[in-house]
Amino acid sequence: MNADAVKAIEFFRDDRSLGIQNKARKMLEVLGKNGLVYEQEIHTSQLSVHPHNRSGGMVNAADVHSRGCQALKVGWANERLSESWCIELSIEKKTRDAQLKAMEMLVEGADGKLAPLAGKERWLTLSSSHMSQFVKSVHAGCQTEEEAFDKVFSAEHIMQEYQDPAFAKALNVGWTWECLAATVEVEAPWFPAFLQAALNSSNHIAGQVTEMELAMSMAMNYARTHNLEDSVEACQSYSPLRYLDVVGEFVAHHGGGAGFPVIKLLSAIETTFGGSMMLGEELFTAIVKTDFGKESSFPMVRCCFMAAALSSAKQRDGISRLLVRSDIDKMKSAANKENLLPTEKMATLLLEDLQKSPKGLLHKDHVKLLGRFLIRTALWLCRKEGKGREAKVFGSLSEIHSAYQSELDTLQRTGSLGDVSAASGGDGDDESNDAKTIAEVRFSWLKAGKMYQKKDHFYIFSHFTATCGVFQELNLAGDKTQMARAQEFQGV
Repeated sequence: MNADAVKAIEFFRDDRSLGIQNKARKMLEVLGKNGLVYEQEIHTSQLSVHPHNRSGGMVNAADVHSRGCQALKVGWANERLSESWCIELSIEKKTRDAQLKAMEMLVEGADGKLAPLAGKERWLTLSSSHMSQFVKSVHAGCQTEEEAFDKVFSAEHIMQEYQDPAFAKALNVGWTWECLAATVEVEAPWFPAFLQAALNSSNHIAGQVTEMELAMSMAMNYARTHNLEDSVEACQSYSPLRYLDVVGEFVAHHGGGAGFPVIKLLSAIETTFGGSMMLGEELFTAIVKTDFGKESSFPMVRCCFMAAALSSAKQRDGISRLLVRSDIDKMKSAANKENLLPTEKMATLLLEDLQKSPKGLLHKDHVKLLGRFLIRTALWLCRKEGKGREAKVFGSLSEIHSAYQSELDTLQRTGSLGDVSAASGGDGDDESNDAKTIAEVRFSWLKAGKMYQKKDHFYIFSHFTATCGVFQELNLAGDKTQMARAQEFQGV
């Protein structure tokens, strides 16, 4: 793509007088005139999902199945997929590998409900992603929870049940797609996400854009523009949400800083635990704007409440009903406030540990592991344990962390993950009868690299000396080494 074409589409992108669909139309005209758009009939085995689809959420397996099955019930209509857009896989190997890896990770996290890569993929979908993935899941005989099927999809059963020639064509041949050349993304990396948002604003098969999808979109836009107002305005062009400014406030002030790790984690939790779930204006605003105290802005406490709401099995009209505004308001009481700072410290440390681990924060096992901790903690804080998807009542932050540590140990033992803890060794003294050795036997429950609690402070145990145990105190301001007796600490 030449420099003039790049300048032209950037001009339309930044033209505030145009709505998002008019911007997209004018940009596509420019790309078409430069020979960068073409039509092709594509079989779904040649399609993957673009990593920026739905602001990085790509697709949700439950939504893929429900939308596909609904289309079968009313009659599959390929003409309704006339605005199916995709872009070629990157011509740069590193980027292409990352694009395919994103889909591999999504499939791994879907527990058999999405089709694995076929090895034939040449294009990445920007619209009609759920429908194309539904066809792929039928081809692959994926597991499903749809009531009309016996736990797995069967192409033969579907064809016998629905007798739908249009779906038969989609299954065996595919349908016509509007395709973009890979060079478009090379010269304008922002364009696929922009076009997807424009298409989603009018697409008949698109679901409502959730707060987390909007937050991810704002975070991606902010990373490019460094302007929050512009990022909110960009979302206003395709979302009618009245409280977009509150979503923007959450991104700016509680998103986790550089790279927006909290936003990315919550987006992954939404996909993993709940599907496309709205929190609603009242609850979302309460979580973002409630003043929990002066000790911290409490981004991870807010993250806990968001995670719990996103995991809700209870919903009305697509809005989560597990937590309500009064649950958040109760956190302002003195009795509840005393639990918030330990929660903030603990959740922050766990997130940072997973960020430093070889697999990274967003590995599917890490999302499930930390997601369970955040959800359990929120329900404990709100005194709603047992009312979520999990019946177990833990009763304390200590017990919730113990469960986290046990689950992490299991993952590490089975080889699913590398070492996440920041363990450090002892001083190498081999004497069997000195005070250090006696302490090691007496306090054998202390494990190097593991976290322990004393009141509302958290420590990582390092090693024993001849006189004491060495711990590293961890807090929101920074780390410092402390010398302390082992019996002063309670394992968490």
